[in-house]
Amino acid sequence: MVLETVHTLQTAKSQLLSTVALIDRALDMLQAQKPEADVEVEASGSGPPAPAPADVEFLTIDEEIVGLVRAHGSLTLNEVTERAPRFSWVQINRRTRTTKDSLVNRGVLVFEASPKPGRLSIAPGFSGDPNPPLSGYIEKIAAADEVAVASGKAPSSDALIKVFATFHRLYEQRVLWWHHDGDPMRSGHILKGVEHRGVMGLVEHMLTRNEDSGLKLCMAAGRPDATLEWTVATNAGLFPVTLVEAAKARLGSVGVSV
Repeated sequence: MVLETVHTLQTAKSQLLSTVALIDRALDMLQAQKPEADVEVEASGSGPPAPAPADVEFLTIDEEIVGLVRAHGSLTLNEVTERAPRFSWVQINRRTRTTKDSLVNRGVLVFEASPKPGRLSIAPGFSGDPNPPLSGYIEKIAAADEVAVASGKAPSSDALIKVFATFHRLYEQRVLWWHHDGDPMRSGHILKGVEHRGVMGLVEHMLTRNEDSGLKLCMAAGRPDATLEWTVATNAGLFPVTLVEAAKARLGSVGVSV
């Protein structure tokens, strides 16, 4: 009992230290000067998109889990949690086994439940990116948009669906997976919003309301490029000028220029 308590406290300490380090990193990025490489995007969308921030963030949870399992040959869920303290056991369990796009369900990992406690190993023949592919996000957004069309909303173009799906993937993998114990609720709200309003209707709703928690969440993670505002501003040819200007204004309010 004592050993279990010590282990639990050590894990909690590691998670707290990791969280503090992440907060310090986000503050440093927010307080840093804007990069000189910022490029203004023309309203027509014909100009080159502004460069995304340097990819210096931590690995996604899927990347980290697969890297650990590959390095050790096989690991239990508890062993993965010990080696990836910034993620909780609940997050790791969801990403490995219990969601539709989990690593086991996508054939990235194999989970052998016997003998207990069960071990994860790399699926035979797997190589490449362990994150859910863009194609899956495109399918989800397209299906949600069809629901909106059935209720009378205008259909979205393939280009618009792909751009919005690219935003959804980046936002989910690089921001949402770090929060809410891996709960897919916020991601599900995006899909429900598309079903109710269509892609363009949801974009307009998100950019014209006062609430901007998604923008704040992305900035705290050091990923302005994962915001809907960034997506709209850098794909101006797909959106009305009013929405592009609204997106740029919101980014400007947090010190980001595109």
